Amino acid sequence: MTSRIIRYMYLMRINCHNAAGHCDRLMSSAVLHSQASLKPARDPRPAIAPIGYYARLVGRSRMKYKIMPPAVTGPPEFERTFRAQQNCVEFYPIFQVVLWIAGLFFYEEVAAALGLLYILARHLYFNGYVTSSQGRLPGFYLSLFSLFLLLALAAFGVAKIFLKKYLDVKI
Repeated sequence: MTSRIIRYMYLMRINCHNAAGHCDRLMSSAVLHSQASLKPARDPRPAIAPIGYYARLVGRSRMKYKIMPPAVTGPPEFERTFRAQQNCVEFYPIFQVVLWIAGLFFYEEVAAALGLLYILARHLYFNGYVTSSQGRLPGFYLSLFSLFLLLALAAFGVAKIFLKKYLDVKI
């Protein structure tokens, strides 16, 4: 990552010198490029790690109950593990979009904290669903709560930017 930023800065230095020898774009574009790649609410890696972990648990469950792919039916324990993993995968794009929008248009620290709450809630959901189908409910409700909060923050942030830019109203 650092070498890419240095290479980018070097290329900008070559291409941006004006007649006086000053480089106006160098620092602003390099700093902007480096900051955009280091934002915590826009980094999908912490949220992808549990998805991979859940997929590995499904693989272990397949080996334990001797269920060969592409079969998705078997003992109730396997089906609950498989469904929990699939539900987490199905909710991931929704989570990622509202996390990014909330991080871009609202306070990124708040969005990152709610993203962490969502990841923990999904972990509770997965573990609860594997043990029993009713055990998934506390984690499910907590993950929905964090998603709705992220959605509200994203909507408020977009509305705030819209009002400021087009109607000159500051909230």
